[in-house]
Amino acid sequence: MQHPPELIPQMISKWQEGYDIIYTLRQESKDESFFKNFSSKYFCFLINKLADIKIKPGAADYRLMDRKVEWGMIGTATGGSTLFGAGCGTVGDNHPINIEIPPSLRPTKI
Repeated sequence: MQHPPELIPQMISKWQEGYDIIYTLRQESKDESFFKNFSSKYFCFLINKLADIKIKPGAADYRLMDRKVEWGMIGTATGGSTLFGAGCGTVGDNHPINIEIPPSLRPTKI
């Protein structure tokens, strides 16, 4: 699996606490190459400079969003960005929180 299902209970718990968006951030791994880390950070830097959305370095598409956030994105300018999950939920008056994915829970190679 690309993302660890073990985080689902923690994500649901945060949602029950009142968070609208629970997104995941990949923690850096010493096993990843310099190029992987550099290209990921540079991509976020470029998107943040060129677009109206803001992406945190390490943001993954693995997230839980409350239905009201999903419905709020439909029909808006950001609605089209739902195909680009890392930028979803970074605009508006949402109540987000992140959960970090430790390298030990991420697959090393697919």
